Amino acid sequence: MATEEWCHYFIQANAFIALFNLLPILPLDGGKIMQALMSLWLPYQRTIAISCALSLLFSALMVAGSVLHLFWGGIQLNVLMIALFLLVSNWYSYKGLSYHFMRFLINREAAQQRLMSRGALAQPIVVHGRRKVPEIVRLFMREKYHLVYVMDEQGAIRHVLPEKPLLHTYFNEAKRGSAISELFM
Repeated sequence: MATEEWCHYFIQANAFIALFNLLPILPLDGGKIMQALMSLWLPYQRTIAISCALSLLFSALMVAGSVLHLFWGGIQLNVLMIALFLLVSNWYSYKGLSYHFMRFLINREAAQQRLMSRGALAQPIVVHGRRKVPEIVRLFMREKYHLVYVMDEQGAIRHVLPEKPLLHTYFNEAKRGSAISELFM
């Protein structure tokens, strides 16, 4: 009889851990799934900002829920400690978003080589010549290679740029804030 109770408890505990791990909070697996799904449709900079903000919100709600449970019969100390860990972890991730995005950009060249060797189709980005280089770089998507089409005042495409010269300009402090038409046209 004790073996059957232990087996039931073991299954229930593992199911709870598995479901908890699927919560849409980074760094849990559910948060990583949420981030991967968002990156299919959104630029990577926006993806990491939204997923980090949602993770921060959900972990704060988890802390509030565990504290509010105090009024209904006791505090869930284990949930509170995990929620506090997730809250602090996501707060530091939120503060480090720019570094996370910079790491993404630094690794773009290796990603480009991998995508080009697979024969991936280029994802177009159409921008006006007045747009600044950082604004354009923020439109880059994960697992996509981009060609940037630069339009003039009349709406005609004047220049087509691959990612590489834009990335080199972005990492050049003197030219970073320049409009794309000033640099490449």
